[in-house]
Amino acid sequence: KISELDVMRCGITLTGARVLAAALSSNHTIRELHLLGNLITVEGALLIVKAAVHNTVCHVVEINNEYKNDEVKMMMNILEERRREDEQKVAIETGKAANDCHHGNH
Repeated sequence: KISELDVMRCGITLTGARVLAAALSSNHTIRELHLLGNLITVEGALLIVKAAVHNTVCHVVEINNEYKNDEVKMMMNILEERRREDEQKVAIETGKAANDCHHGNH
């Protein structure tokens, strides 16, 4: 399963951004999407980050700064918070598993 999609500098435009947003809406394995260096426009950026927020699995979307209006930034903050929460869960689960192994619990 693909968990990271790197399509940096691939010439993606608004049309491609629409396709990616639609695909992201139904894909539940992609956790990171790297789009730097494309021509997705502010509208395309918004479509993609909205799809990522509604996806619930995706938590990293990288896009060019010129496409980050206030709404895009707000959505990206939601993704960043989700990424932090996921990292905390993994750290807690990893710590618990390691603790269980050290104490003979399986």
